[in-house]
Amino acid sequence: MSDEYIKLIRDSLRSKSHGIISRGNQPKESGDDDVNLLTKHVEARFIGLTSHCTTIHHKASTISLEQSTLLKSRTYNKLNDWLRTGAGRAAPIRSLDLQVKAGSQIISPPYDREWSLGVADAFGAKADGKFLTLQPKPYDISAAGVGFILQSSTRLMAEITPQGNYQFSVISFENHHPDYSSLGGLGVTVVQTSNNLTTFSNNIALWSDSNFTPFSGINGNGLLSDTANIGLFGPFGSDRLTPFTIILEPGENYLIWIWAWQWTNVPDNSSFLAMLNVSIPFISILAGIPPMTK
Repeated sequence: MSDEYIKLIRDSLRSKSHGIISRGNQPKESGDDDVNLLTKHVEARFIGLTSHCTTIHHKASTISLEQSTLLKSRTYNKLNDWLRTGAGRAAPIRSLDLQVKAGSQIISPPYDREWSLGVADAFGAKADGKFLTLQPKPYDISAAGVGFILQSSTRLMAEITPQGNYQFSVISFENHHPDYSSLGGLGVTVVQTSNNLTTFSNNIALWSDSNFTPFSGINGNGLLSDTANIGLFGPFGSDRLTPFTIILEPGENYLIWIWAWQWTNVPDNSSFLAMLNVSIPFISILAGIPPMTK
């Protein structure tokens, strides 16, 4: 979709916001079907990522369980020192300046669904909108997110803006092979629940780091209301993630997922940590009649 057309859509919504969107009803018989559908969708989106990265063949670890436990303990202690001394806070935390446009509707917790994949935590995310991911096993994906259901009685276009922030920290405490890398970011996926049709999906990368040396890393934070890709190759979507615009057909329920992800090829036994925290206290929605609808 061209930038000019997107501008036309957003100008139309902001100038004459009309139409009411309501929280939809989740079918009782759906069970975990929607969660499993998202898992398959996310895994499929990242299936090509490994092909863009060099596969590292490393020897199996010979360290003992006791050595492994000590290594992990030392890693977490160093991380705490790193954060406490300020080195891990090189990027100042941005204040949560809410960017809510006139005429917007507000969606707030409890959300309808919570989801995690791999090394991630979304327990209780429906209630508070908070979830996190940690570095997964080599060449796997870890992801987590929340989902909410919308519906409309008329055909509407909606500009959806997650309100909240994200924060990530990636740190290594030892030298690693130069081809080891860590990537992470955010994604959105919209599913029409009547037929499990994915009507919209996009994901971006917030960081890509490699060439790890002792106490090297990257950290950052930002507002969810304005997120964009850092411009990587591979299975990444358009440059901008939020706000995003979708069409709602009358009588349909749409399950909208907002999620975080991570990928790495750093071995499990390494002195290395990567964390991505997300907080979504509410979501603003600007709805209107699509500009080409007469």
